[in-house]
Amino acid sequence: MIIQKKEKYLFLKYFNMDLNKEKKDIDVNWKINQKSITRNFKFENFKQALDFMNKVGEFCETINHHPNWYNAYNVVNIELTTHDLGGLSNLDFKLAKKIDSIYNSFGK
Repeated sequence: MIIQKKEKYLFLKYFNMDLNKEKKDIDVNWKINQKSITRNFKFENFKQALDFMNKVGEFCETINHHPNWYNAYNVVNIELTTHDLGGLSNLDFKLAKKIDSIYNSFGK
């Protein structure tokens, strides 16, 4: 029952979302399509990339919204989508904005 209410809430938020406003709040390097937003992040080395992933992961746990991501040495590729909807929701943009902030804290 709780999951259904959550899905309905997310579903409504998805259709009420102002995509143009949401896009203005995130870095221009995010690529937006109908079902997800993606971005690549480059770091000086593997340790810095891993530290970034850990910081993002900690925030993801607080909002219970998690990325699809891939790490190859100093590059982290992130895809955000709301799995319950099969597409984008305001949570994806909220997380993207926070990820941008975390990335910027690395001096990027």
